[in-house]
Amino acid sequence: AAASVGATALATDYRPEPLELIERATASNSERLGKALAVTTSIFDICDEAATLPPADVVAAADVLYFASTGRALARRCVQALRSGTRLVVIGDCDRPGRGAFLEELVAEGVSPSAARFQDVSGWTAGTARNDLVAPDDSAPRAVSVGVLKLHAADLEGSGAGLEGGGVGRDPLQEASRLRGGRAGEGV
Repeated sequence: AAASVGATALATDYRPEPLELIERATASNSERLGKALAVTTSIFDICDEAATLPPADVVAAADVLYFASTGRALARRCVQALRSGTRLVVIGDCDRPGRGAFLEELVAEGVSPSAARFQDVSGWTAGTARNDLVAPDDSAPRAVSVGVLKLHAADLEGSGAGLEGGGVGRDPLQEASRLRGGRAGEGV
């Protein structure tokens, strides 16, 4: 979405197969929109502490908290990103088993407990056939609740800045636009 409004986006995963799907989707969307989308892909494992965190203005992660280990690793990477200059971190989660460990690690790493909370957002599944590993066999749309957590550097304890409500209720593209002088998602 950010790339469709002119942002540069980097998609990462620890496996090549999801990145190949993103590359195909980017090519298809570029053709459909009639413009090149600035999306690149890269192998990156959040659990590999030796791997260098790519710089970004906005970091988004979704559907990562399957295990406590990935939850803790993601929390450490979120704090690392905020301390390195990332302006906004957005995490989406459907209440996976690693959510508790993620929230505990955020607080242990210095995130204010009032900011380390998900806001439930109602939505719908796509209603299209999916791989059985991803979703049930039925392709009928159904209601879902997704937890969204937004963090800013001000949410780190001792940051000296206000919490600004823990980031709850902000639209990531609008926030990116505001932070970059009105160009939605530029440099994302």
